Amino acid sequence: KIGSNDHKFRIEINDEETQDKFEYLKMVLKISTEFEINNKLFKIDVNNLTSGQNLGEGKYGFVQKVNIKQNGGIDIAVKRMKFRTKPEYVFVLRTELKMAKEIMNSNGCPYLVDYYGLMIDINKSELCICMQLMDSTMKSFYETMHSYNKTVINNLDLFISHLIHNVISALEFLAKKSYFHRDIKPENILINNRGVFKLSDYGICCSKDEINSNEYHLMGTIHYLSPEILETPPHICSIQSELWAVGITLIEIVNGQHPWPSANLLDHLIKINSYNPTISNKIISKEIEDFILHLLKRNAQDRPISYNEILNMSFIKRIPNEPTINELNFIRSIIEIIQEFAIEVKE
Repeated sequence: KIGSNDHKFRIEINDEETQDKFEYLKMVLKISTEFEINNKLFKIDVNNLTSGQNLGEGKYGFVQKVNIKQNGGIDIAVKRMKFRTKPEYVFVLRTELKMAKEIMNSNGCPYLVDYYGLMIDINKSELCICMQLMDSTMKSFYETMHSYNKTVINNLDLFISHLIHNVISALEFLAKKSYFHRDIKPENILINNRGVFKLSDYGICCSKDEINSNEYHLMGTIHYLSPEILETPPHICSIQSELWAVGITLIEIVNGQHPWPSANLLDHLIKINSYNPTISNKIISKEIEDFILHLLKRNAQDRPISYNEILNMSFIKRIPNEPTINELNFIRSIIEIIQEFAIEVKE
């Protein structure tokens, strides 16, 4: 039973087992929040959120674009996650909430999506996570990029190198806090029109201390799980299994599709055992192609041993700190097409 009074809420649960499951909700205990962006203070309440475009939907929740009209207005993303008592959902809700708190309270990482605040929507029994709004997922971006041939530049080296740098930097930040992301894929890498890539969706993150005892160690999106994770018995998550997911993501972006896009679990197990990664679309240099294939070595020990090793590779150290004008023009042309299509669908 959930009740509210004066922007606070109380939860009354008679069942002791269920009460334990929802203990983490004490971390929120409010139906409004406030946050500061660009020296402007925004105060919002779940009852006056004006929902706009649907930005994405997954197993555990969905994300909407929301316009906040105060102080000249600002658009943010709000992720909504239903309260459920099924253990898997409780684990994901608790983890998302814990990671949101940790990221908000840390010095931050420029390559992780910013969290602004947390609220509970009592009427809908949903956790609301207010986040930075980006312009596109890499899934939508690469699909659009390959659909409109005129927009694909002949060489994507700088674009892909910046993507690798940003994502690996985000993973290194999490690793320093002893976390594995465990769900790296194009849908969870976001991009904005300034050419910055950010990692998102921390619902199944797991700490190094928890990974051995965590009964949900075989979580993630099947198409991005590494061979060793799928073995019987499965290996625990590692930097090398995270790098396999990065490799599959990169080969998908460059080739324009996943190596086996429609495979079910059984097909995936068969295909991954005989997988010989190749890059069919020659829009990157041999150096970056070799790097991607290095991430996809079947034996985990043959992949890079650390994120720092990658960040110190020569092709990463050569990239400029900021995207070039050509990169930005390319990125913005793709984002413009995506946004125009979204407007057409809405109309």
